[in-house]
Amino acid sequence: MFKTPILYVPFKRVDIVKQVLNRILDVNPEKLYVFQDGPRDGLEEKMLEEVMAYIEATVGKTKTKLCVKRNTNNLGPYRGVWEAVSWFFEHEE
Repeated sequence: MFKTPILYVPFKRVDIVKQVLNRILDVNPEKLYVFQDGPRDGLEEKMLEEVMAYIEATVGKTKTKLCVKRNTNNLGPYRGVWEAVSWFFEHEE
């Protein structure tokens, strides 16, 4: 089991999330943090729900501990990533 926690910041493209998440799970991480920024509109809200449902279902089949933070408002690529990294380091050294 890979001991170093991993932070993943996906957005709305489930096809890319499937590829990246499968590569992350190949290393069998002990903990996976997932930070999801909020939607900009109703269409994105459905896409983000699909992404998170895939992540939860896929990681749920493993021994990896999943830690999730979902924003309700869209922070954008700069502030959103900053928030993700800050949240991650609030929980990890």
